[in-house]
Amino acid sequence: MELQIIQDSKLKSTIRIFLAILTTVSLIIVIYSDYLSIKSINVFFLPYYIIILGGEYFLHKKVGHLSLNNDNIEIKKLDEDNETILHSDIKELKLYVKKSTYFFFQTVFVYNIIIVLNNEKEKLLVISFLRKNKQKFLSVLKNYYKKEINVKEFGENGDRQFLKKSNLSYKEIQEIKKEYKITW
Repeated sequence: MELQIIQDSKLKSTIRIFLAILTTVSLIIVIYSDYLSIKSINVFFLPYYIIILGGEYFLHKKVGHLSLNNDNIEIKKLDEDNETILHSDIKELKLYVKKSTYFFFQTVFVYNIIIVLNNEKEKLLVISFLRKNKQKFLSVLKNYYKKEINVKEFGENGDRQFLKKSNLSYKEIQEIKKEYKITW
């Protein structure tokens, strides 16, 4: 499965400042207009329309691909050499949900992935994928659990997850630990 590696755009803070100024100006126009019309209300909500329809696109840029394969993980960055990490070299794979964003009528999941290698070196990647690829991503994760790769998933609030499921009961956790031979 191939996932996009992304990073924050250099324009991120500039775009946020621009949207804040646009919101302030829009609010002043709405307050000082003689009547509240649909046009003046739409002017106020214009920055929010921009964020909803394209904000995530402008705030992040694609810098490569991450391929989750049956026997290795391939990191293909645009400005660097490709890197292949064998599963046997992975000490721990940590997945942190950074956010889930609704973008152009699709849900985009953004994850921080930390790959801890046997030699204690860490690789930090930020990846994103669309909701339509969620099942494929979960099947790859399940395969990793079956191969006894030390995978740890965390939700947006830092809560532990298993295949994107949180709030698991004690009994469910014990069954998962037994079946996949993992530590919680």
